[in-house]
Amino acid sequence: MYCWCCNAVARSSFQHYIAQDAHFLSHFAQAYAAAMDKCTSQPQTNNPSNSTDKTNGPAALPVLSELLLRVHTELRMHGGYAAHWGVDMKEGFKPSAATRAYTDFLMEVARDPQTSVAEILAAMIPCSRLYGYLGCQLAAARAAPAAAA
Repeated sequence: MYCWCCNAVARSSFQHYIAQDAHFLSHFAQAYAAAMDKCTSQPQTNNPSNSTDKTNGPAALPVLSELLLRVHTELRMHGGYAAHWGVDMKEGFKPSAATRAYTDFLMEVARDPQTSVAEILAAMIPCSRLYGYLGCQLAAARAAPAAAA
């Protein structure tokens, strides 16, 4: 994390990351879109133990829409990085085995007509939590030198 934060990552490693992450994010966007479709096409669940459950049905649409918008913003940022750093994300791009395994799993869950919005979101949680953790680590690494000064 520290090398990433201090711009001490090899160019080829950064290029690889940008291409893999853009591939991942495009699938994440598709999963959010599938969840939004299910909000309007599946009957809303009525969970008597939790009357505030809004993981299914139209009430979830604004939140999912905002999350999808943020993924598209991130994809545009990756496009800018790709152009600046000479990353070709189309021709000859191959996702790594780990990226492929996760995105294939995510699409299998998202495209299954029997899965619910909650199940799609559950499939997305590991990566969402990882990105949140990494973001906090980067913020702390950037703040540490400033605090020491």
